[in-house]
Amino acid sequence: MKDDNSEVRLNSISNLMKIADILGLDLINPAQLTTIGNLLKDAQWRVRMAAVEFIGQFSVKFGKEAY
Repeated sequence: MKDDNSEVRLNSISNLMKIADILGLDLINPAQLTTIGNLLKDAQWRVRMAAVEFIGQFSVKFGKEAY
């Protein structure tokens, strides 16, 4: 998520929901969610948009359990 190439960050965040579905909530730790939150401040608008979409999908899927 800290790669210099914005395409790598975009692809990572875009595919993260698939990983979250496979791993489940138990293996997603708060530090990873903090990293996703940091992508909301990324210089590339596409990365920011993907982070917002991920947070929305994640919230719908896992709800209050995630917090």
